Amino acid sequence: MVCSYDELPILDVEFDLLHPFQSAQEVVQRLWPFLGEDVRCFQALHHDDVHVVEGGITNKLFRVCMAKTAGGNVPRSVLLRVFGDGGMIDRVAETKCFVELWEAGLGPKCYGRFKNGRIEEYYEDVKTLTCDDLSEETISRAIAEQLAKTHKTMKLPQDSSRPTLFTQMRQWLVQARGSHDDMVSLEPDFDISLKWLEERIAEVESSIQDSFA
Repeated sequence: MVCSYDELPILDVEFDLLHPFQSAQEVVQRLWPFLGEDVRCFQALHHDDVHVVEGGITNKLFRVCMAKTAGGNVPRSVLLRVFGDGGMIDRVAETKCFVELWEAGLGPKCYGRFKNGRIEEYYEDVKTLTCDDLSEETISRAIAEQLAKTHKTMKLPQDSSRPTLFTQMRQWLVQARGSHDDMVSLEPDFDISLKWLEERIAEVESSIQDSFA
């Protein structure tokens, strides 16, 4: 498989949430040649091979089991991530970041893209964290350590001279304002809070840089 966003297979199929089994089968079958397998050897899926995965916020997630299928290049399972509507997330930028994390050994493999989603490596026997889990000190500490490792390992693209978090948050605010009338009255409070947070982070960043100067 490839290890570059530009080389990822792009499958000309749109996942239909009204017919998830048929859509999952079509996505996997079209992925087959990119796994180095003869599409003529593809074995039709059974309904019990496609499972809904809980935990998605803006996306719908489906696990497709392929353990019964012959072929040395075929993963045991894949995760189909069907993007949610709304347009509040730049899916191209998100997938590029996803692939970069995979290349750095910090995330699951990306097998390809389809019109409204992507195909990812499925981690077997891994539990999705709940809100209660996140409140556990040992888990929060492990997340912080992994995040520090990510920041140390990853290299920013050449065109990313500064973080884009606040730009993205303000874009979300504009979209939310257009979708919800009650956001208009809250807008000044959000702007003030964002400005305060941005200035505070800049102060902390400056003090850290000074301490290492």
